[in-house]
Formats: sequence, C-alpha cells, structure tokens
Amino acid sequence: HGYEVWGVDLAETAIKWAEERFQQANLTAHFIVGDVCNLPQFSDLEFDLIVDGSCLHCLIGEARQRCLAEVKRVLKPKGHFAISSMCGSPHNPEDIDCYDIEKHQLLKNGQPWRTLRPLQALLDEVREAQFSVRATKINNNPWWDHATLVCSAL
Repeated sequence: HGYEVWGVDLAETAIKWAEERFQQANLTAHFIVGDVCNLPQFSDLEFDLIVDGSCLHCLIGEARQRCLAEVKRVLKPKGHFAISSMCGSPHNPEDIDCYDIEKHQLLKNGQPWRTLRPLQALLDEVREAQFSVRATKINNNPWWDHATLVCSAL
C-alpha cells in the first residue's frame, strides 16, 4: 500500500524472523537490531504510526520513560501510537506470589521481568509522558489482562 515500514528489536533472532516473514509475503521493510529506549538511527525520521508490539510491559523502571520519550520524539505531530501491554493484576496463584504490588512488577527468580501495572496506572503513565489516550480496549485473560491503547502526542 506504499507504506514505509521500520521495525526495531533487541533480539537479532526476532529481526531475522521479521525479515523472513516480510520476504515470504513479498513485502519490504527496514528491520534493525536496536533499543527502543535509545533510537539514534531515527535522528532524521518521523513516523505517522508507531506500534508497540507488546514491548512496553517488558521494560522495567526508568526504561519505560525513556522508551515513551523516544516514541514521542520520533512520532509526527498528528501521528498515532498504539500500545499493546499487559495490565491489571496477575490472576494465577504462582504469578500472584511473584508479584511486587508496590512496583507493579512480576518477578522471576527474584528479579523483575515484566511490568504489570493496573490499567489506571498505565493510563496515568502514558499521559504523564505527554500522550493523549484516544481509545482503550481491555482483553481479559486467565493469567492477566491485556490493554490496547491508541494514543497521540500532546
């Protein structure tokens, strides 16, 4: 459809997988191994749409603010930012036992591995990063809930 597509992931394996999928579909895109919290490769680029493919909940602590700041920096003034993120509280007993309720983090072997904020805290965080939330959809799951937010920069 004439879109110019870029993809970023820390994992080289994910980038190779994306390249293969696009080649199989006869599509073109630019995929780079990179850190969504620091995108110097996009110093001269702005995007109409940025899609968080379930990345934000993988970021811990201040990395979340750095990511949101980078998204805001490279998003066109009338662009949209779609967030797909775990939210709510864990439902499984083993996850509940490994959940830091104060930091909203799921722990694995005592270390934070996912951020699982209640929906309102997630909305507040996105708004504090200077985004306006245009639409919200929640998928309720047996393990934890999942939010899809459509945002634009303020």
